[in-house]
Amino acid sequence: MVRSNSTVKGGGSSTRETSGTTTEAHGLTGAELRKRRQTLGLTLEALSSGICSTAYLSLIEQGHRQASPRIAALLLARLEARAGEAGIAIQIAGLRLAEWQLRQTGSLSAEVRSGPALRNHQQLLDALESEARDEFGTALAQVEAWFETIPNSRELKSFGARLRVRLLRELGRDAEALKFASDLVSSAPTTAKVRQDDLLELVFQTAELYSAAGLWRDAIRVIDSHKGLISEPRQHVNAFWARSSAYYAKGDFINALSEVNSAIEAISDLDLPVARASLMTNAVWYELHAGIVDAPAQLAQLDAAVEVLREHGQASRIAWANCAYALLAAKLQDRDEFIRWARTAITLSINTQTRDHDELIISLAEIAVVSGEQEFALELLAAIDSRTRTIQASRAEAAILYRAGKVAEKLGNFVRAFNYLNGSHELMGFRSKLIDSELNS
Repeated sequence: MVRSNSTVKGGGSSTRETSGTTTEAHGLTGAELRKRRQTLGLTLEALSSGICSTAYLSLIEQGHRQASPRIAALLLARLEARAGEAGIAIQIAGLRLAEWQLRQTGSLSAEVRSGPALRNHQQLLDALESEARDEFGTALAQVEAWFETIPNSRELKSFGARLRVRLLRELGRDAEALKFASDLVSSAPTTAKVRQDDLLELVFQTAELYSAAGLWRDAIRVIDSHKGLISEPRQHVNAFWARSSAYYAKGDFINALSEVNSAIEAISDLDLPVARASLMTNAVWYELHAGIVDAPAQLAQLDAAVEVLREHGQASRIAWANCAYALLAAKLQDRDEFIRWARTAITLSINTQTRDHDELIISLAEIAVVSGEQEFALELLAAIDSRTRTIQASRAEAAILYRAGKVAEKLGNFVRAFNYLNGSHELMGFRSKLIDSELNS
């Protein structure tokens, strides 16, 4: 409704008003009000919305009107809120710089850590350093402690949330990570630019979690429902990459290859050598699964990728590149080379207490059984049986046992296959009514 301006004091032509005093109670002249508004990047419409008319605010700034104490208080409150948002943006920029520095060098410089913008975020910096050392449990505890200390800022919480999801995934707590991430993605507002960046990272992580769980439709849905926010080349790369994982989970290797090639093209102008090398490895992996064998070109592509990954100390990624070498050798029916590359991949997969390592093992077992290497396939299944890490109930963990069951089935070991499949059902919350005696009868 239109409010009366009866509370406006003064006539409008006095020397006192034209000097620009908006309110004596708040001690801010019209000129000072305009300067603060412009410094914060606010338009007249943005500052006045819901408080007074744009024309009235303009008169206040020009010194032709004096705001009532109530209107002045509301205008100042909005300015202070925006100033606080600007401060949060500076803090997040500092956190992003710290995260980038850790990824590039593995350590934080004293200059970055002691910056005034990060004074209140030492626990989160500790968490980022713990993550860089693969101390994921410690890092998660540090993130949780940080959450208890930060102000009620959606932007800061969004930044911390994507780190929390990463850590939960590393700890094998996929079900918890997926619920946390999907809840955030479905409810997060997208009005602030910094919030959009963190939201998109959560979107891509959520899609990867869906893919790992075999829910490829959900993975593609969550990406497509947020594609309107994608604007930067890096975001396009992540979207293509996540979609390729979804199609791979579906078993659609041609579309997976198309998406990963789009990611490689999009990343060509970015200084992200490790990511590009990983995508090149994936491209060869998808080609071979799709039945496309071009040994000279694929060997050259893998060699180039491994050289970059070795320069950056990426042992686990090199392990997956060696899996691709092994698959190529299997396609070429070179038994000795297949076994050699497979064993090298297992040796390089240093994070043996992770689901990623188990996926590498079961992927090699699937290649072995198709290639007729039954003894090696049994050896790899034995490695799955001897796992000592804590297995959290989730569809992703269930998928590993399901795949192990299919390998055992192809080997003709049906009791073992049943045990794997039964374990898979239990991880998904089901319990088979079959018993061994029924299976053997």
